[in-house]
Amino acid sequence: MAGDASGNTYDIDPSDPYRWKSCNKEVDGCTGAPVSPYGDCWEHLSSADLIEALGRLRPGVRVDVRGTRLSSTLMERLIRSFQDDDGKGVFGEAWFLGADFVDDVAFDDCVFREVALFDSARFRGEATFLGAKFERPASFSRSVFHEASSFAGATFDEHAYFHECLFHSKVFFTSTNFEKGVSFLDSIFGDLQSYSGAAFMFTHFHTLANFDRARFFGYNTVFMFAEFDGGATFQGTAFGFKSLISSTSFPGTEHFGPVFALGSLDFSDVTFSEPVRFEAAASSMTLMRCNFEQGISLRARRCNLAFDRTTFARPSAVISSPRFLPDAVVPLRLDATDEHNDDETPDPDRKRRNEELSQIFMQGDRSAYKERHNKYAKIEEACEEALTTLHRQRDERARLVSLRDVDVSNLELVDIDLQRCLFDGAYHLDQLGLQGNSSFLDGPKGVHFKWGWPPIWWSTRRKLLAEEAWWRAYREMRGETDARGGKWGGIEFSPPDWIIEHGGRSPERLEPSRLAAMYRTLRKAQEDRKNEPGAADFYYGEMEMRRCSEVTPLGERLILIAYWLFAGYGLRGTRALLALLLVISVSSVLLYNYGFLMSGRSYSLVDTVVYALASSVALPANAAQLSTFGELLRILLRLVGPLLLGLFLLSVRNRIKR
Repeated sequence: MAGDASGNTYDIDPSDPYRWKSCNKEVDGCTGAPVSPYGDCWEHLSSADLIEALGRLRPGVRVDVRGTRLSSTLMERLIRSFQDDDGKGVFGEAWFLGADFVDDVAFDDCVFREVALFDSARFRGEATFLGAKFERPASFSRSVFHEASSFAGATFDEHAYFHECLFHSKVFFTSTNFEKGVSFLDSIFGDLQSYSGAAFMFTHFHTLANFDRARFFGYNTVFMFAEFDGGATFQGTAFGFKSLISSTSFPGTEHFGPVFALGSLDFSDVTFSEPVRFEAAASSMTLMRCNFEQGISLRARRCNLAFDRTTFARPSAVISSPRFLPDAVVPLRLDATDEHNDDETPDPDRKRRNEELSQIFMQGDRSAYKERHNKYAKIEEACEEALTTLHRQRDERARLVSLRDVDVSNLELVDIDLQRCLFDGAYHLDQLGLQGNSSFLDGPKGVHFKWGWPPIWWSTRRKLLAEEAWWRAYREMRGETDARGGKWGGIEFSPPDWIIEHGGRSPERLEPSRLAAMYRTLRKAQEDRKNEPGAADFYYGEMEMRRCSEVTPLGERLILIAYWLFAGYGLRGTRALLALLLVISVSSVLLYNYGFLMSGRSYSLVDTVVYALASSVALPANAAQLSTFGELLRILLRLVGPLLLGLFLLSVRNRIKR
């Protein structure tokens, strides 16, 4: 019979690496596995015994340092004992379970020919596996890395497991090669209080990579030029403030997310070869120059989205989901029940963590209990903060800020906020689908005063493009400043500069002639879908830009000015009706005073108004002896009256027809 560090007794199976007899110094709290035949672990061997034990080692045999406290000096001597003629450390079975590396350790260029087990190991200093080769499965599950660690250039020929690892500092998997599956399930990278992050640059995942419920809490998380040949899963994954997942290919991924980020997510230059369902919640998400070869269904909340030069090769949809809540931000209270459960049943994830903490506590391992409790407390605190942010903006929709240089013929936008969206360079806008409550910017309404000409102007509420607001704001500020953006009618607008930071071209202020063309194509898109009322504001915007454009001929501009003034381009019936009433009123006064011959019978003012009204709507009127001036007024009424009445009826039809 033998025992482990917790005092449990059982028969030892030498082939079972997860159960071992403790060192003879276990009375001092040592949990290291004994070195045969001495009975002491590597740390507690005498100098003579250590030299003798090291002398029996050779490349390719098993190394067993389970539960042992290892200094940098001892590790250097161990690795040197396994070096081959080329100076590389070559290990057979590598049993480092529960090992405590108290100093920096370097397994650079080492070869692990058999199973490598680093489960529950603690790396207190820097840990490097640069160029290491793992020919058999490797496991680092539940290991803790206190300082920077690096697996750059390492190769894993078989499965690799990093379940529930805790990387306190930065970690590098640059140019790492995973031939078989790899899993980072429930692992934590960095923390929200530091700039520590994870780097997976040029990493090659030949088969499935599992990042489910991983937490990238470091300030910077980088997945640049990574290749996911066998697909990847990021279900319930949480990111910190700045995450870069760019220039990466996902040939076998059909479902990405749900993922959550406290800051920005940058997916620029990403390629998805399969139809993908994408779910994300972040403050901003950049998908510039992406290639969705089989289309995408993106469900987003609270995001500022940018799609510059992105390719939608197949029908795609961007959907705003205001109540979307990824699993990654469910609070992990250790001593509470699920708030959303009416039967007060504890959340299964919390229950599992509570049971784990209770088990560690009963074993008497205070340091392990404190470490694990602090780990879960950190997760809970970060998730609570994220959840608070999410609930604070629960009713906000996803906001699209740029569709520049995009072919939108295969794109549908559902319930998307388009108030700040730039369409410069987008083509096939006449085929863009707008569904649900996809809203544009609301223009100013009412009477406005300003310095300049005209000093007083009025406007009616309508939907307009962000580029028009930008142009009007610039025009209004001309003479004071050449600032990009400005304020117009109470609306402040400036182009989003953060797009440039992600490699996008600088936003360009458009002239009215180009804006008119954009309004025309968007109007056609709505008309083709039989949404005539929805097309009305785009038609108004098109006519406004034609009227304001310097390239419009003068005669056409004068006609447009009259059309705008008296009928709001056939969309403001109130103007035509008021103009008709004004014409009738003025004509009645003029007819009453100067329109009738003095030799005829006298007409009262009421009779004059009735006569003018009948003449204006082309109805038969009582014969009257009119002066030459009166005849001219009658002709004018018969011409202008039906025209204004027709404009009024036209505007009503344009607003209600389907």
